[in-house]
Amino acid sequence: MNAILQKFVDDGLFNETVANYIEEAFANKESVVIAGHRSTGSRPLMANIMQLAKKTHESVQVRKAEDIEKEGEYYLVFGAPAEEVEGLVEKALAKGKAFVTLKEPETPISMLKVMKGLRKENEDFDHKVLQVSLRKDGTGAGATPFTDRVDRYFINEKGRVKSEKLDF
Repeated sequence: MNAILQKFVDDGLFNETVANYIEEAFANKESVVIAGHRSTGSRPLMANIMQLAKKTHESVQVRKAEDIEKEGEYYLVFGAPAEEVEGLVEKALAKGKAFVTLKEPETPISMLKVMKGLRKENEDFDHKVLQVSLRKDGTGAGATPFTDRVDRYFINEKGRVKSEKLDF
């Protein structure tokens, strides 16, 4: 297992199965979304996942629409204005490229909506997205962040966009 992911396994944010899902997503050039409020540790995890993407693939930092024009295997969508994130993700997928991004309450992204729209425009669109959702057990300083859900978005055999909750 990658040392970056092992750190989060050791800290208890997620288990080895989740780490393996993330490694598998990068091996298959699938997109990765980290979802959760910033108090859950989503930003440090996102920074480390972006670092992992940079180490394993040619990556481009995307903060504005012009950055999508640059060539890379992964588009790291982070730091863009909240209202533009979903559009930047859609543009990356439309180019046939994978992305890594953060989904916070301030930056809502509907992967089903984005993927359905792209599927209507292009019947050959067939991309998978792994979403790791974080939560906290309780409130206050003693609350501990943990991985609440892991979902994979994909195109099924009938050509429909579906999401599947993965076991971990």
